[in-house]
Amino acid sequence: MKRLLSLFVWIGLAVSVFPPVTARAQQAARPVHVGLGVSAGTVGVGGELAVQFGRQLALRGGYSFFPVDHYTFSFTLPESYGGDGTPSQIDARLSMNHAYFLSDFYVFPNSNFRLSAGLWAGRPDFLTIQNLTPLPEAFNSIGIDVDGYSVHAKDGDITIGMKVNGFKPYLGFGFGRMRDDRRVGVSCDLGVLGTFGQGLRAMGYGLFDEKEVQLTSAVADGKDKGLLDLVGGLKIYPVIRVNLFFKIL
Repeated sequence: MKRLLSLFVWIGLAVSVFPPVTARAQQAARPVHVGLGVSAGTVGVGGELAVQFGRQLALRGGYSFFPVDHYTFSFTLPESYGGDGTPSQIDARLSMNHAYFLSDFYVFPNSNFRLSAGLWAGRPDFLTIQNLTPLPEAFNSIGIDVDGYSVHAKDGDITIGMKVNGFKPYLGFGFGRMRDDRRVGVSCDLGVLGTFGQGLRAMGYGLFDEKEVQLTSAVADGKDKGLLDLVGGLKIYPVIRVNLFFKIL
């Protein structure tokens, strides 16, 4: 993970710092455009303010969120697990609210192609899964053993969560720019966020203490078919966005 973080930092510096410095002299005497935009994509919907300096540098800042950030589903526990035929409800909540800042460098002055680097800031609680219907009494004492700690329900409730970095570096590329002859335009972004997920975690109860432990496919004896490792191993998050922007200056 340290190598991946270092790669993000060094490439981010190269994209967002060094090229703009070399082009600063050419851009100083050129006009500045300012625009407002709305976007939609894998990071939700949002709005941003963009400032374009000359032909090769633009800075953007904004906020994005998921309008629907949770999903509730039902399942029926078998009688062998204490079920009585009544459906139980589970709620999965995804936290994708972010403020962000991006630096865009247009490789060629007359091209729409750009390289982008920046930083997204949001809550570290990326994913939270919890029951809405109290679990049967048996779940308060029987659970999964993880390194000597038992993961089970407490008073009929259990919560599983995954934390990520609150500050997420971004690297990507895109197409589109504000033009002198147009008030409205469309652009797109493709890239990745460095989330550096810490795995799915739950509270484990020992003989004398309790602590958060990591849930893996190994502790579930493979009964999850690798789902715990797949979800909990999230280190990067794909970003695909389409932006509609309006030039105001």
